[in-house]
Formats: sequence, C-alpha cells, structure tokens
Amino acid sequence: MKNKLSLIIASIAALVIGAGVYVYFTFFNGIDFAQNVPKNAVIVMKADVMGMASKIDFKENNQTSSMKNELMKNLTSSQKKMIEDISSNPLKSGIKFASEPTMCLFNANSAKESAVVAFMFGISDPKDFKSALTEISKDINIKDADPSGFYEVIIPYSDDFVIYFNDSMGIILSDIDNKGIDLKSVRDQMVGLKSDESILSKEDYKSLDKQSNDLMAYFSMDELINAVAINNRNEKDLKIMRNISKALPFGYTLNFEEDAIALKVIGSESQESSLGSFYNEDGFSNDDLKNIDPKGTPLA
Repeated sequence: MKNKLSLIIASIAALVIGAGVYVYFTFFNGIDFAQNVPKNAVIVMKADVMGMASKIDFKENNQTSSMKNELMKNLTSSQKKMIEDISSNPLKSGIKFASEPTMCLFNANSAKESAVVAFMFGISDPKDFKSALTEISKDINIKDADPSGFYEVIIPYSDDFVIYFNDSMGIILSDIDNKGIDLKSVRDQMVGLKSDESILSKEDYKSLDKQSNDLMAYFSMDELINAVAINNRNEKDLKIMRNISKALPFGYTLNFEEDAIALKVIGSESQESSLGSFYNEDGFSNDDLKNIDPKGTPLA
C-alpha cells in the first residue's frame, strides 16, 4: 500500500511539474499560494515551473528517453495511455501550470504538537483532474464537492494523507506524525487566512520572495523553536537553539543557468552570501568544495 501511495504522489508531481514545461507559452499569469501558507510555517518551498520551463531543452536524448521508458514500464495500459494523452495535450491533466507549486511545514495547533505538510498547486479543470486521478489508481474514491466547493480524494488505508481540490487549486495534506489531525479543518484554515495570518506578513519571507529564483526555500528557526517548546523541551535546549538561530540563514534561492546552477544564501541579518555558479558539466571543482563546510553549511 505504501508503494501505491508513493506512485500516486509521484504521478501527481509528474503531472504538475513534468507536463507543465510543455505549455510555458500558453499561460501568462502565475498563481502564488503564499497567501495560503500559515504565518507559523517552519519551512516553505516554492518552484517557478514556468520560469524553469523556459530554460529547458525539450529535445529528447538517450538519457531522457530511457528515463521515460523506465517510468512507463511499471504502469498499467490505462495509466500509460493517460501519460501519453497528457504529454500530447497537457491541458487534459486539469492542472494549471501557470502556478507556483508550494510546499510548507507548519504546526496546525498552537497548543499541542500537530505537524502538517501541505502541497498546493493550481487547477484549471476539476473534471479533467478527476479523470487523471482515477486513471492513476482505480482505488481512489472522489467525494462530491462539499459546500465550500472542495472535492475530497479518498485513498484507502491513508487516513493521514488526503487530497482536496476545487475549481482553482489543489491541496495535498499529510498528518506526518499520525496525530489524528482534522485535515479538513486545516484546509479551511489555510484557504481562509487573513493577510496578517499568512507568511506574507513576515518581512524576511517577503524579502526572500523578491529574489530572482527558480526554486526557493524559506526556513524559520523561530517557528521551529516555538514548535519544539510545545513538546515541553527543557529551557536549556531552547536557549541553545535561540543562540544558533542568530547565525543561521533564513532563505535559499536556486537558479538554473545554461550550464550551471546558482545558489544564493540569504542571512538572518539580511546579508546575502552567494556561492555563485558552483556546479558545471565537470562537477564540483576543488575551489567550489572549499566553500562548503563538511557539515553541509555553506561558508561565507
């Protein structure tokens, strides 16, 4: 059952990101889901699918062909047909590719441990999206839209994982610690956030979001400390974490260039430390490696 769930997640991700690159010039206005990310998010990750699409060489080579064959060989005939149909006409997936798929991790309850991971993406046609889902797995059951206009996707034996979607957005929610969280309430909380309750009310996030990026990652040590405090960790541990937080960056941006990847680290004091284009066709150079701490922290 875990394998089946992994297939469903991988298939949806492939539809959101993979097919989207084929229709870059079809859309013009992107959707930003930051308004739906709670202010207390510990991690926020966002991808500019359209920006990346404009940089991708669509010419199929031996490597991409073999990857496609490897993916297809494990699919049923109906799943293969769905992939082929969507590859030729991505609009049939029901996914709006002029959006910025966004993942976030946050505590759904300020009084107790309740970690939730959310993944949001755009919907262009709910009927087509429903058809795509049922082709991915016949075990999927989709409930009729509720009064809020959201459909609920029921995946057998996955009470801690659910998919909601309406006419404009899809939300995948996971109760990662199996705490019995009411994920429908979490969904309603996210779509009903006021401006001062969302991540957009935080200046460090807004400054990071202004940076040019294909991929962006935001990390809040303060919110992590708040989440840890809920678990009744002792004050000594929290003090150590507070001291460490002063030296940690809060953001990372990644830009894909023609033959390189540029990583920028945004510090907590609004100081930017760029590692520049650290990867090329020959891999990491010795000079590049000198700028990376063995523990994994980029050095200024």
